[in-house]
Parts: sequence; structure tokens; C-alpha cells
Amino acid sequence: MRLVSKNVATFREQICRHLFKLDFEPHESSDFSAAIEPFLDAPEGMCIRLGLSPGTIYRDRELARDGVDSLTLIIFERGSGHVEHMGQEADIPQGGVTLLRNCEPGRLSSPRARSVIGLVLPPDTLLKSGAIPDRLLAQRWADTPTLKLLRSYLTCIARIEPSPDVAAAAGRHICELTRLAALESEGQPEKQDLWQIRLAVALQTINQRYDDPYLNERSVAAEQGVSTRYLQKIFERAGLKFTDRLHEVRLAAVHRNLLDERSSDKTILRMAMDAGYRDISSFNRFFMRVYGDTPSQIRKRGPLNH
Repeated sequence: MRLVSKNVATFREQICRHLFKLDFEPHESSDFSAAIEPFLDAPEGMCIRLGLSPGTIYRDRELARDGVDSLTLIIFERGSGHVEHMGQEADIPQGGVTLLRNCEPGRLSSPRARSVIGLVLPPDTLLKSGAIPDRLLAQRWADTPTLKLLRSYLTCIARIEPSPDVAAAAGRHICELTRLAALESEGQPEKQDLWQIRLAVALQTINQRYDDPYLNERSVAAEQGVSTRYLQKIFERAGLKFTDRLHEVRLAAVHRNLLDERSSDKTILRMAMDAGYRDISSFNRFFMRVYGDTPSQIRKRGPLNH
């Protein structure tokens, strides 16, 4: 559910103060607008995307008395900001991350419109990993490979409506990535099982963006902040190949279209291009290898035989 508001009084009272124990001071010279989109609610944590016009969002001592001793990781998707919290101040650039304790007052201001993702996490999410959150409060976290992976993972999750089981699994992944990013910001090495999360993110990226003709190992590796060879090794460790998986998802999409009467007006070339193929000859070759027939033969026989 996406909440949109153009009225600052309504936003402050009904959304900020009532739902999140926050308040907002708009920039005097700017028109007000706000959009809030929760996209994950799991026992391990909650994720919210907030788009906001220039101004300061804050929690004073009165609002901080709600007794919720949770942590919020703020990721600046678009725009930058300045944070003041627990005697610390820091400038956070676009793509940057900072950590806030929700039972303490704080201010997050920006002179320009910005979009942030807030991860509300139980306090032991970081504590049980050996990282000490207080050292990371109101600070700019190091832009480590794990932090890049966390941003990529959140982008994937925000594009879908996960079932309860998927949401629970995603919540665990997000908590693990947050703890690992905290460890890396503290100068500690990442855990060995991080490769499984990287693999899950890469597979999700393929499933969601297979229709992008420029999607490849290099682009996905760059999004995760690792080398192409490192990503290849992750797939090899799971007995998979990136290109094989990409072809599998693309070909399955074309196969579904061939059997769908609603796509009867589409040419096979159009279907292939919509699935991310730029070369029709390579598409036909891979299709024959997987399905044993040409796309025209499968379309001619129709859905009853498949």
C-alpha cells in the first residue's frame, strides 16, 4: 500500500506522529509532497520507502518516549542529507547509509527532495553478530561490497509483493546483510556464507529483469560490488551457470507466450525481443536445444499438447 500526501498537517499528524512517532518540518520555500510505501513486513524487520520534499524529519524527546528500542538503517536512494543523533553529526551522500536508535531523539534534514529506504530492525540484529551499533550510530557507513549487495537486494524486494514465506526469508536475508555490512564497516571480514545471499540476489535479478537485453554477468556483478569472475564462482559453487539460467528464464517466457491465446497477434520475433533476445538466430538455436521443436511448431500445436 502506497500512501501519498500533499497536505503537510495531515502528513505530520496522521502519518508521521501516529504511525512512526516522528515529526516533520517542511522547507519554507518548497511545495510539500510525501509518499510512503511499506514493502516488507516480517518478524525480523520492516522496510519502508519514503519520498519526501525538502525539510527535516525528526524525533524529539516526547516522541522518543514510545519505549521502542529498535534500530533504523537509513539508505539514501536519491538525494543526500545531514544527520544529528546522540551527539553525533554526519553528512550522508546519495547511496550512503546511517544507523539511528529509535528510542533516542534525532534529526535528518535535506535541502532537496530525497528518497530513502528505512529498515526497522530489532536491537539484537546487530548485537548478536559481534558488531557494536553505538559505534555506527549517526555515522556514514563504509561503502563495502556487502552494503552494495544490501541495496541491490532491497531494490529487488521492493519490485514484488512477497508471500508470507518469501517475506520471512527476505527478512532473514536483510538482517544478515545488515549485520555483515556493520561488521565490514567496523573493519571485520565478511562471513563465508554470504555467497548464498549473493546467489539469491543474482537469481532474483534474472527473474525480474530477464527482458533487459543488456543484462549480463558483468552488470549484475557490478551492482553487487564484486568482480565478474567472483560472481561466476558463486554460480559454479551452486552447480549453476549465469548464462544458462538467463536463457532458461527467457525461453520459458517465450514458451508461455506461444501457448497463450492472448499473444496470438504477436510475432515470434516480437516475443523473443520482449524476452531480452537481440539475435533471433541464437534464440532459435537455444529454443530448439531446450524444447526440441521450433517456436512455430509449438505455436501451431497449441496449448493442449503442452
